[in-house]
Amino acid sequence: MKPEQRHSKTQIAPVLLCTLLSPYSSATQINHCVEILSTDEELLELTISLTNRAYLAPALYHQLREHKHLSRFDEQLIAYLREMTHFMQHRNSSLKELTMEVIQISNHNGIAPLLIKGASILFSDIYPDTGMRFMSDLDILYKRDDALKIFNILRKHDFDVPKRYLTTNAPDYYSTGSADTPVTLPRSQHLLPLYREGAPCSIEIHHRPLATFFENFMDCDTAFSSAVKIPELSDKPLTAYRMSPLHEILHCFVHSELAHMTYAYRLFDLRHMDYFVRLVHAHREQINWEQIHSIMRNANAEKTFQHYLFSVNKLFGTNFPTLIKASGQKPFNALYQKRLKSCFPENRFIWKLEKFSLEIRNLLSKRKMASLYEIDTPLALAKARILYLLFLSKKYSNPTRLIARVRYSFS
Repeated sequence: MKPEQRHSKTQIAPVLLCTLLSPYSSATQINHCVEILSTDEELLELTISLTNRAYLAPALYHQLREHKHLSRFDEQLIAYLREMTHFMQHRNSSLKELTMEVIQISNHNGIAPLLIKGASILFSDIYPDTGMRFMSDLDILYKRDDALKIFNILRKHDFDVPKRYLTTNAPDYYSTGSADTPVTLPRSQHLLPLYREGAPCSIEIHHRPLATFFENFMDCDTAFSSAVKIPELSDKPLTAYRMSPLHEILHCFVHSELAHMTYAYRLFDLRHMDYFVRLVHAHREQINWEQIHSIMRNANAEKTFQHYLFSVNKLFGTNFPTLIKASGQKPFNALYQKRLKSCFPENRFIWKLEKFSLEIRNLLSKRKMASLYEIDTPLALAKARILYLLFLSKKYSNPTRLIARVRYSFS
């Protein structure tokens, strides 16, 4: 295959995968994608590679099964997708039990937590199958005064911080405060991860839904004030909450595109985009798009959100309102094409260089430094910049990692 042909197919594969995953796709669209993949082995290989990279194998298997297309593909491929689905179903079942245990401990101490991200999905029908959503940890939000309390209570229930996170201050971790001094909590949105030996993943106790840098979108009080009880837990009986549909959608976008800087790095996170599409689909009757766009404008994120919706519409065949004027079509499409390239590793080294360049520019942003460190004087700002520079040096200058990135980029 000529290089230009493969390059073309690396841009086609993401669209085919997202069309197959989208709950908005018609039977005709699904059948068209299957027809292409079942007759083009190279394109199928690229699509499965992308599926694995984005942890979407169970979601793809579910869609092929629901639309009765499993027989169109090789038995070994279907067996692999089925096995991955069964594994994720079993894993998520274990995660659900673990989450209910944390809720029970919280309730026993007079606290009702708010489940966010994957922890919330375990008790919802946003995904039609329990194994479709992969999560690397369980995120549970508590009010500021309860977060450290639950953190220490869980440590008495065989949860502890993994050794790689230990510091010279361990095992105290955080100051518990006094009558005159408030509790000292990190500036990030969650405390150190807690892990129990044998558990599928760690627990992250959040004391705010987003880092301080993004509190103009949503703070802890806002998240709790509009939260709703999770009906499935009332029969246990347990009490926990999830965000309102509006705040779930906002959180999904801000966390993936802004907090993780996916948009700034010109990357597509297809797993989170799939989650965003399913959130909107599940809550489509309740969504006020004008309200969402208004929040984005007030937070100076409207342009980024417009680009995001444009990309989602192109990939997943949705029609979410972007409010784009005719003159804005070309630059939106140009950035979409650049991000589309990020789905495959051919330009990974270039992306790493751009990412490093962007992080270096963060040194000049006082606001960014203040979101990571305590800054109250010019000297504190200078120290913060030195610490951040040391962090970047350690992150990017490791020769072994650099060689591995180069080899991976050109393999």
